[in-house]
Amino acid sequence: MTILFWVLWVSEFILTGWWLQSEMKLTYIKTNPFVFVSFLYLLVALGVRYGLHLPKLSLGMVGIPAIPLVCFLLIIVIAGMTGAKWN
Repeated sequence: MTILFWVLWVSEFILTGWWLQSEMKLTYIKTNPFVFVSFLYLLVALGVRYGLHLPKLSLGMVGIPAIPLVCFLLIIVIAGMTGAKWN
C-alpha cells in the first residue's frame, strides 16, 4: 500500500504543478485558488500519514481524488491515439 500511496501522491502533485503552471500563463484572469488548496490537501495527506500515523486514511485521501484523474488520463490517451483533440 505504501507504493500505491506514493504513486498516487506524486502523480497528483505533478498534475497540480502542471495545473498551477498553466494557470500562471494566463495573464488576463487570476489564478484559481483551488490550485493552492490542492497543494495544501496533499500536504495534509502527508501529515495524516506521518504525523497521525494513519496510512489507510492517507491512502484514501489520495485515492479518491485519483479516480477522476485516471479518467482524465484515459481521455487524453485515447485522444492521443486517435489524433483527435481532447479539449
